[in-house]
Amino acid sequence: MKRSEIDRFVAMQLAAWPMARTNHDALADAVSKVVDVDGYPITLLALPARAASNKADIRPEAIAARPCFLCRANRPAEQQIHQLCGYEMLVNPYPIRPGHLTIVSPDHTPQSISERVTDIIAVARQLDGYTTFYNGPKCGASAPDHLHFQAVPTEYMVVWDNLDKIFWPHIHISATADDMERTLTLRLKSLPHTPADEPKVNILMRTPRPGHLEALIFPRLRHRPACFGEVLVSPGSMDMSGTIVTPRIADLDLLTPDLIRQIYSEVSLPSALIAGHPVPMISVGILEAPEVKYTDADGHRLTARGYETYAAVAPAAAESIAVEGVVIGKDFHWQQRQTQLFKGLLRFSRVGELTEVVNFIDVESYLRSVISSEMSADADPEFLKAHAVISRSWVLAQMATVDNPVPPPGQITDEERVMWYDRQNHDRFHVCADDHCQRYQGFSRAFVPAVVDALKATEGLVLTYDGRFCDARFSKCCGGATEIFSTCWQDVDYPYLTAVADTPDGALHSDLTDEAAATRWISSRPACFCGDAHPAVLAKALNSYDRTTDDYFRWSVSYTPDELDSLVNRKTGAAIGHITSITPLRRGPSGRIMRLRIEGTGGTIIIGKELEIRRALSESHLYSSAFIVRRSSERWTLEGAGWGHGVGLCQIGAAQMAADGYTFEQILSHYYPGANLSKAY
Repeated sequence: MKRSEIDRFVAMQLAAWPMARTNHDALADAVSKVVDVDGYPITLLALPARAASNKADIRPEAIAARPCFLCRANRPAEQQIHQLCGYEMLVNPYPIRPGHLTIVSPDHTPQSISERVTDIIAVARQLDGYTTFYNGPKCGASAPDHLHFQAVPTEYMVVWDNLDKIFWPHIHISATADDMERTLTLRLKSLPHTPADEPKVNILMRTPRPGHLEALIFPRLRHRPACFGEVLVSPGSMDMSGTIVTPRIADLDLLTPDLIRQIYSEVSLPSALIAGHPVPMISVGILEAPEVKYTDADGHRLTARGYETYAAVAPAAAESIAVEGVVIGKDFHWQQRQTQLFKGLLRFSRVGELTEVVNFIDVESYLRSVISSEMSADADPEFLKAHAVISRSWVLAQMATVDNPVPPPGQITDEERVMWYDRQNHDRFHVCADDHCQRYQGFSRAFVPAVVDALKATEGLVLTYDGRFCDARFSKCCGGATEIFSTCWQDVDYPYLTAVADTPDGALHSDLTDEAAATRWISSRPACFCGDAHPAVLAKALNSYDRTTDDYFRWSVSYTPDELDSLVNRKTGAAIGHITSITPLRRGPSGRIMRLRIEGTGGTIIIGKELEIRRALSESHLYSSAFIVRRSSERWTLEGAGWGHGVGLCQIGAAQMAADGYTFEQILSHYYPGANLSKAY
């Protein structure tokens, strides 16, 4: 759309709408001043008509209580429309600059850029001589419930002529139109976000010449600075570009260079958290407690009690943030609390009656901790490389699919309790820090060069299948055969998570879904990588708390009848009385039970899937659900195989493979047949 056409549309609108014309005319008499801050010419602009936007209440309850002023049904009759790229272009009746436009979605859909990158690019390419901008729903959008962009003539955006003088955190992208979508999307994923909330950003975009685009991203931490109220500055895209807008003339004298620096510092994401190249950032749930005590990077011991606050330190910095009382091994036999050290961004906020701690950290730094937390950093380099690839693949797969609906986790009736536990448990962050996802213990460990080397050697490498990230599950010990996905989680399976024997040829020679074959298998000690793992390999590969037992490959637990009755009735919540029989109804191809019937004098209950069975028959968890039941007059004995769900890579088996000279590519090919190695970034 040529600039002359835009100017004509604006002129026609102002001629037909007295209120909009009055506010546009008032811009000529607006009080303003320019303040030099570290060489950047910050423009201060007093616009009384913008009071409603500056002071807008964007709490969900406030938004829900007012009619949406961007919906067509609620707009003034005088407001005209020009169709543009599937949006409705309007003249903004409360302008910041002459020719101020609002580009509105025809549908009442929430303000979000994550799925609209192509839209802002299309709009920016159409508006000749204009800069298009986007205010995130929590940083400058007075209508966060209705998707919209804004635009002003580029001659009023002095930021483009002062790129080298911007002293607050930002990301500058200059790219062809074809490359802008990919680059901008990757950059957004590299900023703090959760499944429910997109990154807090303001975005500016222009077309400096045909076929080329230029964008500025201003990553945000907060909506408003601490001085809001003293001065009515509520930064949006215009403010972040260097034109600070306030409705009060008196504020212009209060906005000194020191206060301006403070405002930009408080509302911006610290520059140390903005990666030089776009590595995805993940949100990790760390802890929930009535209050959380932590020590920030400056050594101040603080207490968070629900109010939203942040602590940050660069991933590469020597300092860390110490969080007390973090639970590891939740509900497992090794559960304990630790003070753990974290880097990146920590957010403390209220969830119900608790204070929740979420850590935002780039994926590569996250992996450095995961690899060391899951396995000893002294393990063989090829094993560490393999673990780097699968951990990266798994977490990127979770992030890529976290917005997709997940089926309900089974059913609970009086006779049946079939449950599975997966990512549907997390919606306020991508993953948790414990074994439910991947064991992440922050930066509490001294990371040895082998871990860093493994990450560098595989940076950005992932497993893919049919163009998608592989959901590369792993467990401690498969027990001689790996399991399929549907045995443990929802009723779907993946070609690369098939059952394989933990042997060089990978061939299963017995049908372990058959009860007699499973009994023979579990009662034996077949030759395989994890079963034959050398003690020296285990000493190098496993952390100390994983070496408190050596019966992970074949194990047994025993209960008196009274002990088992009490345990099962208590753990299942079913009053089945005195237990008379325990019968596997269905096993997976590794021999793991996915449906188990327990009969008693008071009734019968069917339990599934794999983890629910392990929980029902132990105070914490059985090592696995690959077990057989032996009964005498005095004892119930469960004899089992393996440690964990058994899907995907067997950590102990892979460690032995590496010790035997297998490369990380061969290890991955063994446990994920048919998957491809690809470069994600």
